[in-house]
Amino acid sequence: MYPFVTHTTNAVRGRCPHRCAYCYMTGHPSWTDPDGHDIPPALVRDQLKGCPVAMKPDAETGRPKDRFIFFGSSGDSFAEDIPAEWIRAFLDFCRTHDGTCGCRLNDARVKYLFQSKNPIRFMEFRDVFPSDVILGTTIETNRDARVGPKGKISEAPPIECRVDAMAELSARGFPLLVSIEPVMAFDLERLLRLIVLCGPTMVSIGADSRGEEERRQDPIYEPRREDITRLVLALEKDLKIPVVQKKNLKRILEPRIPR
Repeated sequence: MYPFVTHTTNAVRGRCPHRCAYCYMTGHPSWTDPDGHDIPPALVRDQLKGCPVAMKPDAETGRPKDRFIFFGSSGDSFAEDIPAEWIRAFLDFCRTHDGTCGCRLNDARVKYLFQSKNPIRFMEFRDVFPSDVILGTTIETNRDARVGPKGKISEAPPIECRVDAMAELSARGFPLLVSIEPVMAFDLERLLRLIVLCGPTMVSIGADSRGEEERRQDPIYEPRREDITRLVLALEKDLKIPVVQKKNLKRILEPRIPR
């Protein structure tokens, strides 16, 4: 999870249509039933009733606290297969609870993060997002992120489609996040060009967070430690883009101690 996010919530549940083999949610009970069958996406309307738990005042002080809510953290709520009616329903809910709803949060700042590997759909709903929002997408590499050493690993839209959509959103003034997670082997200059086209206000970099056995079964092409270091330096020093390095990146950055 991003270190700046204070709360997560999900109104759309079930197996994500992108079916990325490296997703940490693979096998989770909200995605797969006890018999191993996929649970189809569904809108959980109970999540859209009343003032959400994440929005309630601090239990100790009783005072409202600033919230940074990652809405849809356990799937892609903007995937092509998600009905527009569902998206409008949860965006309406978020706009109602954006710090101006009168539910003892008038003094608190409420910010939302929506992230999708299908960011072109953000354009469809560009006029109905909450007032304080960041829109994000994942760009794992400049290469084909849908293929690994053992074949296809994702049904998500191609990288170039995500970049084109983010460029259009940037031109319209939306604050944007680019997530490079799981970071895959890349060509530095080409990846930097894609990131610049997206126009993000920040970049987050993380590694494949699955266990060793899962990574062995469905591997991805991972970069070298020195490649990641060069990427971070280029983003922060040359392009002046803030970079968040997630904790799971340590597996690649820290040299292993021989046993």
